Amino acid sequence: NLSGYTELMFLGWAAVGLVVYFSYGRRKSHVGRGLVEVHDPRGDLVDTGIPYGERNLRVNRTFFEAELKLGIGSALPHPFAGFSGGAKLLLPGLTDLAATDRSHKFVRLGLRGGTDPNSNGFRREIEQIARQLGYLFTVCCVPNARRETAGLFAGDVVAAHRAASDLAGGELTARVVDPERCDCLILNAYPKDVDLVQSEGALVALKRVGRAPVREGGVVVLATAATRGMGDHGLFSPGGLAYRTPGRRRDLNHCEFWVYAPSLTETDVHRLFWSGTRFFTSGAALCTALRETLGDAARAVVVPCAPLQPLAP
Repeated sequence: NLSGYTELMFLGWAAVGLVVYFSYGRRKSHVGRGLVEVHDPRGDLVDTGIPYGERNLRVNRTFFEAELKLGIGSALPHPFAGFSGGAKLLLPGLTDLAATDRSHKFVRLGLRGGTDPNSNGFRREIEQIARQLGYLFTVCCVPNARRETAGLFAGDVVAAHRAASDLAGGELTARVVDPERCDCLILNAYPKDVDLVQSEGALVALKRVGRAPVREGGVVVLATAATRGMGDHGLFSPGGLAYRTPGRRRDLNHCEFWVYAPSLTETDVHRLFWSGTRFFTSGAALCTALRETLGDAARAVVVPCAPLQPLAP
């Protein structure tokens, strides 16, 4: 009632963008009389009248027509937007396929990405659009390694997100001491280890350092449970708009790249990663291969929650 809304109907959106875990368009009871709607990027969208490239931006109709718009999300290191959350809940979270593809295309070309949200062109663009559409208030949670709340920030869609990003990119960072003596870097994909597509988020830990902090000829291991298998993403998984045959990663400092995933197959892994990627389903087999490749006195660094722990230079 303090807000001026005597009867407030809560309708939440699962701003899933192009990540598919739910049935698009499904609604279910959630908070009291409130409903939760899963956004469908191919579903009921409305033309906002805001130019976006060669066409107008189209967004979720229910969101567009709502009188009060606010977002609730997490601030995690992100390869395109600097950090997730904030205005990113709107774009790509509640837009169509074409808008998402356009925004990510500029980042892939190196024109708008970056780890600093203040200088990230993609982030600045979506924040301007969020204000135009009346999405002015956001809540950003920063989780820790136990998926507990390390910080909670609420307020202006930009200011609250910056405060959350400062915490996520500051106190939660990790540093590899003397990387020239590091033979093996193990990046555990928890808590984004739900599937292989999301597990790639563990590699965002390398964004700030530019290349893997491992000696040349060492090994970088991506470890994931991937309990939901390969996963599905409208852009980057096989069949997606931006999918390309994977090549050797340039940020690995001439290291070998291995994947440890007990629930996957070699075919799954090579659909997302370079065909020369070594793959293991057995922890014992992985340890044996590391010993044979690096010797008994190898020095290994383990990043237990790589999606949450950007490596500092």
